[in-house]
Amino acid sequence: MTSVADLYTPADAAQARWAREVDLALRARDGMAVRAACARLARQLRGEIILGADGRPYLVRYQLAEYPRGGPRVYLHHFQQSDQAEKLHNHPWDRSVSLILAGGYREHRHRAASRLLRLGDTNEIRATDFHRVELVEADAWTVFRTGRYVGTWEFLDTRTGRRIPWRDFANRREHA
Repeated sequence: MTSVADLYTPADAAQARWAREVDLALRARDGMAVRAACARLARQLRGEIILGADGRPYLVRYQLAEYPRGGPRVYLHHFQQSDQAEKLHNHPWDRSVSLILAGGYREHRHRAASRLLRLGDTNEIRATDFHRVELVEADAWTVFRTGRYVGTWEFLDTRTGRRIPWRDFANRREHA
């Protein structure tokens, strides 16, 4: 099983304690303990709130680590709602990895079968993968490690195959 320690080196003693606590709870398959640990750490960090189409929080992103010279970043993600149905997006990194800490989601990828990801599962996402996340519980916590930046976020028009830059997508009325 992948551990938090496999994805990053904690920035300070508090994060190191959190990582050990979460890794122990993951091995014990104790989602409640992981949720409590994530909530405690989140209260100590500044989060970036990303709103959903309905104006409510979709995701709160807490930066755990940033490595020099354009290296990877590591975030604690708290998903609070699913991606919009049929709104597939990619990520701007050559490769990113998400470790599911609590809750879980069904991932829907373009031209691939959906799959269920739960506590302890990892999800590797390439820049060419278009997907969406559907929560299977009220929320989900993940650790997300980016790779090398290679582009920008895009949405996929599944009818035409056309890639739409995220800024253009966000400004189109029919997608709001």
